[in-house]
Amino acid sequence: MTTFFCPNCWKEIPGSTEICPHCGIDITRFWTSMNYEQKLIHALGHPEPTTVMRAAWLLGERGLEEAVPALVELTEKTDDIYIILEAVRALGKINTPASRKALRSLSDHSAAMIRREVKEILKKNQP
Repeated sequence: MTTFFCPNCWKEIPGSTEICPHCGIDITRFWTSMNYEQKLIHALGHPEPTTVMRAAWLLGERGLEEAVPALVELTEKTDDIYIILEAVRALGKINTPASRKALRSLSDHSAAMIRREVKEILKKNQP
């Protein structure tokens, strides 16, 4: 069974909902006000971890510089090591001065898996 969420408040809603009963947003208007890249960045706040990871991966694949602040925020607000890992990989693929700075700030992360990934990416992405 598919679960649907309001894209504004992230509360569960029926699939055919046009106006969120929780926050009152017009869902169609909300989605049509954003381009694809903005929707991907917005999806980093989704309650389903796999959706967040998929969005981070896609942002990295697209090399979207505008996503760097949202990816950095994601690494700061989640405790999910796999989400952080995907955000780190996305930052590495974006490979800008801002993304490298963000990666350097994660080089002393408490999780060895994150530290190793950051070290590999920074070594590969040296300017």
